[in-house]
Amino acid sequence: GSEGDTYDSWDEVPEDVRSPILRLGKFAFDKLQAQCLVFSESELRVTGVFRQATELGLLVACDRTAKDKVKQWRFSHLILLENLAAKYVFCCGPMTSGKIVRLVESL
Repeated sequence: GSEGDTYDSWDEVPEDVRSPILRLGKFAFDKLQAQCLVFSESELRVTGVFRQATELGLLVACDRTAKDKVKQWRFSHLILLENLAAKYVFCCGPMTSGKIVRLVESL
């Protein structure tokens, strides 16, 4: 997809756009499930979309760093973390509805 493209449904989104969103969504889902809102750059680089996510403003550096001076990152807003995680769950379905309810109740 090129910049400014719009789509009527998720099925129309090209794979080169869909894949990074789902990789970041899986990362967001895993972190949300672990109740971890701040993460290291090395954790983010594993997703393969660190550069794109920071350039788009989805991720921002935290004001303070960890004790070991590792730069820490977070999603620019909690709703982005939740939305990407939800998109991942909806598209990839790693959980049953009962597990999702228990996860939400645990937050």
